[in-house]
Amino acid sequence: MVKKVNFLLILLLSIFLTSCTLKENLTFKDFEEIYNFKSKTILIDINSKKVLKDFIHYDYLPQKTRNMALSTCKEYIKNKKLGNVECKVQFVKITNKIESSVE
Repeated sequence: MVKKVNFLLILLLSIFLTSCTLKENLTFKDFEEIYNFKSKTILIDINSKKVLKDFIHYDYLPQKTRNMALSTCKEYIKNKKLGNVECKVQFVKITNKIESSVE
């Protein structure tokens, strides 16, 4: 009886510990199921109006995800020392997590 309890305890502990590990190599689809909102900011060349790069950020709050995507874009401009470009927020949307819970 004690062996069964010990085995069960070890099994439950190992399941708990593996479920609490950090996940690596998450994809956009994974983020869609974790967070409530996503925001996309685009980097645009002012002269040609061409989209050079896009930045997507996920978070639980819409304003925070918008600000993080915008700040990531501005940080990219600063690091690459780019000129004649600007960042524009393209959208802030709810993710699949919220859409599926509403249905």
